[in-house]
Amino acid sequence: MDNYLALTKLKIKHQDILDIILEQNESDWTSDEQYHELRLDNWLDYDCIKEVVNQLPHNLEINNNRIVAEKLDSNFCLPAHKDGTRKASIYIPLTALDRAVELYSNDKEWVRPYYHNTATLINAQSWHGTTTKEQQKIGLQFSLYEDYNILQGRLKHLS
Repeated sequence: MDNYLALTKLKIKHQDILDIILEQNESDWTSDEQYHELRLDNWLDYDCIKEVVNQLPHNLEINNNRIVAEKLDSNFCLPAHKDGTRKASIYIPLTALDRAVELYSNDKEWVRPYYHNTATLINAQSWHGTTTKEQQKIGLQFSLYEDYNILQGRLKHLS
């Protein structure tokens, strides 16, 4: 089973989103060593983000609380993991496009890299990780709490 679905038909203003993220104060980010998250109460006030959300099925219930920017420092390895309660996510890579999401088997054995430069639905309950190398990696993520297989069917029209 594939644990990802490239959403190539989503129209995204990548640079506009990256600019919003980069203009935020460093103090707005929460950090866990080399992994940083940015949560804003007003993500949906930005047209470029609202435009992405408006292309998704409305009953996905995307709101400000389900949107987070992620920043991984350079030379950082996010080891194989499954997300907590999040069942899936739509991840929009904004930098370090040559860095793959690493996919693992249920036994946490490395399977293969998945390179993506477009928004992707990712099964957050499958083992996955990433490594940044020389460049920090920044992306925007929409957290989803519906079963991945159901979401895959509902978002297939965007692939």
